[in-house]
Amino acid sequence: RVCDPRKRIEHHGDSLLKILVDELLALDSKRKLVRFYAKRIPCNCLDEKKREYREKVGKCNYVDCNKSSLDAKLMTCSGCMAIKYCGRECQVQDWKNHRWLCKQIRAEQEKVRAQHSAGLGG
Repeated sequence: RVCDPRKRIEHHGDSLLKILVDELLALDSKRKLVRFYAKRIPCNCLDEKKREYREKVGKCNYVDCNKSSLDAKLMTCSGCMAIKYCGRECQVQDWKNHRWLCKQIRAEQEKVRAQHSAGLGG
């Protein structure tokens, strides 16, 4: 069953969108830290964490596609930088569903950036 993101956000309000954006930003930061240290530490103690983060964010967003980052190199939506696709074909097929959510995520990201900039004094 596919859940329409518009209905979920309308039902839960902007708080769900803010939570989604915060989780995406936090996950991306953690993933980058793990990748950074894994390259610099001579042992393989972070390999499991690298796999875990790759599996969490490494699936094509198009509902009819089952490819993961293990099957194909995933591309990120250049609009919201949050959703991944295995190729242009899946991105085009999913655009009808993703377009609205993409705009909402970008707007929320701008709010977060503005609040962050204001908090830093500039």
